[in-house]
Amino acid sequence: MTPEPKQTPIAAIRGPWAHVRAARRGALLLAVTGVFVALWLLGALPLLPAPAARRRWRRACMRWWCRGVLWTLGVRLTVRGAIPADARFVVSNHLSYLDVAVLGAVLPVAFVSRADVAHWPLIGPLARWFDTVFVPREQKRRLPEVNAVVARRVAEGCALVVFAEGTTTAGDCVLPLKPSLLAPVVAAGVPVEAACIHYATAPPDAPASISVCWAGDADFAPHGHALLALRRIDARLSFAPQARTASDRKGLAAQLDADVRALFEPLA
Repeated sequence: MTPEPKQTPIAAIRGPWAHVRAARRGALLLAVTGVFVALWLLGALPLLPAPAARRRWRRACMRWWCRGVLWTLGVRLTVRGAIPADARFVVSNHLSYLDVAVLGAVLPVAFVSRADVAHWPLIGPLARWFDTVFVPREQKRRLPEVNAVVARRVAEGCALVVFAEGTTTAGDCVLPLKPSLLAPVVAAGVPVEAACIHYATAPPDAPASISVCWAGDADFAPHGHALLALRRIDARLSFAPQARTASDRKGLAAQLDADVRALFEPLA
């Protein structure tokens, strides 16, 4: 029996007005981004002599921008569990680039990301401005250098999000969480929160596993166009009931892995 061909992001665009909706939302997204970049610059300039205050202002601008992104894309976000009042380090599953806006809309955080994101148009500069820590995946010898940056950010009180699976999935499973970036928080005794993201769409839109999740070798531009064309996205962000600490990174990774799996629900 011949398997059905995998649906492409462009094929997931459905409805006569879908491309118009995508174009309108794309333009609005650029406008929202421009407004918040300008707002950040206007507020940051007077705070140049005060790095801590400038970081707080940057976090606030990113949070507002993330909420603007969700509004622009028609994302309805619900939160399950108590939002951590003083999160310092968060580990989450990873489904899409939209995860950044979902987590950033709820928590004043920065992100740990793969290094090539720094060179993406528009997204790359934003990631650098908002304190993203970039990890060169193919250069494991640089991991101590990355962990040193993570340790410094944590010591400064910067809350970080790590997608510890190391890649995105189509929402059908949770990959084993990698412990490599947990060494700094173990050394500092910082509690780590576990979170899990879930997406859903409604007919006639394509399932979220195709239209929202960005897994495999899908090209960014057509996938982004398909996501902009969706009528609505239901996003759910769940938090584990308690933060975790451990005396070693592998033990901590095992605890967090169990927490994320307990929160996980496969995408339909």
